[in-house]
Amino acid sequence: MQEEFINISSHELRTPTKAILAYSNLLGEHPEKREEMIQAMKRNALRLQRLGGPFGCDPN
Repeated sequence: MQEEFINISSHELRTPTKAILAYSNLLGEHPEKREEMIQAMKRNALRLQRLGGPFGCDPN
């Protein structure tokens, strides 16, 4: 059960992190979509922030 929790937690942290990195890399290649990409990065950063809550991390 502990291993399953670690696997799920790891996945939940990797997914938004990968998205943030991908959008930040694309910013230079597609300046016309800059605002859309920034919003996607903010959504994913907020998701990471919310995920920290159950682990005693202060989201602020």
